[in-house]
Amino acid sequence: MISFSFIVLIVVFWFYMLLKVTFILIWKLKKVDDSAETGQPINGTVISSTARNTGKNKLMKITVEFQNFSQALITEEFQFIDSRSEENRYAVGKRIMLFINQNAKGGPSAKIGGGKAVVGKFYLFMSVVLVGAYVYGTYRLFSFCNELIHGDWNNLDELFAVTGEINITGFVFLGVLLFNYFLFKYLGSLFGTKSKSSDRELKYFGDKAVAAILKYEDTGMTINDSPMVKFYYTYKDKYGTTHNGEDKKLIGKLDIGLLPTTKEIDVIYLSQTPGISKFATNLKPSLAMGGCLNGVVLLMAFIFSCILMGMFLSSILVENFIDQVL
Repeated sequence: MISFSFIVLIVVFWFYMLLKVTFILIWKLKKVDDSAETGQPINGTVISSTARNTGKNKLMKITVEFQNFSQALITEEFQFIDSRSEENRYAVGKRIMLFINQNAKGGPSAKIGGGKAVVGKFYLFMSVVLVGAYVYGTYRLFSFCNELIHGDWNNLDELFAVTGEINITGFVFLGVLLFNYFLFKYLGSLFGTKSKSSDRELKYFGDKAVAAILKYEDTGMTINDSPMVKFYYTYKDKYGTTHNGEDKKLIGKLDIGLLPTTKEIDVIYLSQTPGISKFATNLKPSLAMGGCLNGVVLLMAFIFSCILMGMFLSSILVENFIDQVL
């Protein structure tokens, strides 16, 4: 029974993952489309813009600078498909309308006004085909299992010629996956790769100040050979009160020599709790490591699933062969 539970868990998990990248994604896009222009409208300026051709449309990646609720300048990055690229609406220096939703999940967030989420017919067709094929394949698999045990599901263990091996392997794989999942989740929060509600609040409601660096120290951590450095600094809020703070930052190999000459840095703090502050650059859009870490966990889960399913299929094939011989 335990061995079969692992197989059912694998089937259900990957069915959910398939739904997540098909119909659930389509539903989320529709939901985003419905709420695209909810929130406070604000004008922003495009300060960076790159485009890549994808047929008649262009895949755009732009960075927009705009004022937050405390009138401090912040930036946000957006990626989308521009279906009217000939109008050159998102060139550097262009002014565009944004909508800031204070009640968004995970904290305040900004969206480009006038956008519309569109699901292509081919994507919708492939979603139907893939989900349908998965459901049919699952039905055929369990129908075959039902024939082998002659409809008596109390005899599930008869399906497994290597029940003990599947049990042990399943528990080991599950333990490894859970360990790596929580480890990567911790690493993601450690390096700020996952947006936190407090960070979003700091970004959209915080005031800017110029902080004086008191000292810095190596944390002993590196990412792509770039050291993570911890800074201690002091700054004055808009009322003239001095506060101390600390934050970490990745320093490129070419910038390490400039550390002794770095005396000031921009920070953002909350006026109601000025003791909470962070480097302004740490609140700017950056490529998140969290997605890569999740991809590693999913790859491990896929490999483990293939091994367990392979053991299961070989086991029921052996059972089927024995039945035919007898």
